[in-house]
Amino acid sequence: MKDITGCLRTKEAAEYLGLSPQTLCNYRTLDRKAVALGEPMRGPRFLMICGGNVCVYRKQDLDAWLDAAAKATAKRFASNGAGVRR
Repeated sequence: MKDITGCLRTKEAAEYLGLSPQTLCNYRTLDRKAVALGEPMRGPRFLMICGGNVCVYRKQDLDAWLDAAAKATAKRFASNGAGVRR
């Protein structure tokens, strides 16, 4: 069995990310559909425990999701010249 010590529940994960708990719930709903269609997930990785009744997030997955979002944002700004003063 995997160690879930230090996992965050939805409310705690939302606070850590600066999002609302509902936003994380929305990401989970969208991600279930995306995975079924073979598309990439939009939200952070999550685990369903207790027979699928409890959702938890590992802090390292939240950090990885934030890092990926920061890199994607930087790439998007660099590719369209946004933020460049003329």
